[in-house]
Amino acid sequence: MKYKRTPIIGETVRVHKNLNNGKWSVSGRVKGKGFQVIAHLDSVSLGNAIPKVSKAGINKIRANGVRRVCAYMQGEYKGTYGKDYGCKVTFNPYQNDHFVINALTSRETKFLNGNLFFNDGDGYCTVE
Repeated sequence: MKYKRTPIIGETVRVHKNLNNGKWSVSGRVKGKGFQVIAHLDSVSLGNAIPKVSKAGINKIRANGVRRVCAYMQGEYKGTYGKDYGCKVTFNPYQNDHFVINALTSRETKFLNGNLFFNDGDGYCTVE
């Protein structure tokens, strides 16, 4: 059974791009099961976002050429609104081992103020 519900404002969630349906997959804590996908949304706004990348996952992608979730952003769910401008955030496991913000890597910055907005397939650090 898939757990589907609307994320709660302020809830800690994980967000990754769903390459099958083009939406943003939002994972929340499910009692007794850890984090599981609870919603697929067209846009997501996060506060206090932290990048998470699995080196083992990247290695499997590079070795097998099969897509899998190996990176996500974890933060506080702020809703489905936001500004789709600011510094663009990207991740490509074939090119980098980390998220890239325009020309800055996630190792060099803390995503500015930690606010992220995901919309239409792109992620942005929102500068307020």
